[in-house]
Amino acid sequence: MPINSQKGLWQIEKTKRVQVAAKIKFDFKESAHFRIVHVDGAFGGPTPHGLLYMSLFNEHNPMPSRVVHSIDGPQLGSELMEERVCDDALVRTNEVAVLMNFETAKVVRDWLTRQIEDAEKRTAIANSVSVGEETKH
Repeated sequence: MPINSQKGLWQIEKTKRVQVAAKIKFDFKESAHFRIVHVDGAFGGPTPHGLLYMSLFNEHNPMPSRVVHSIDGPQLGSELMEERVCDDALVRTNEVAVLMNFETAKVVRDWLTRQIEDAEKRTAIANSVSVGEETKH
């Protein structure tokens, strides 16, 4: 992992050796814009400036732009489906886009691979335990 020289984690002085920190702490904080989003896919690619652009989206059925209900006395009646106005395409809502250099993209890729492998191992273990318990009954 690269160490950021601008943060003072290491220094090079003309007459002294390189000083490298033996360990480093990172505290995680949420920005004012932090939120959790559901992701069904990604879209993007390299930018003209040598970065990787990735937009994360979720997919869902379109919301109608108009619905019409009957009026039943003083109450709202049922929707008149034949008067509903709605697009006929699925919707991909872009939740967030990220820009990163290719080295960071590789780090993210490797992290995702490790998380997927760990999750698959845990799922396989859980499935084998539950199958074993079912056969005992």
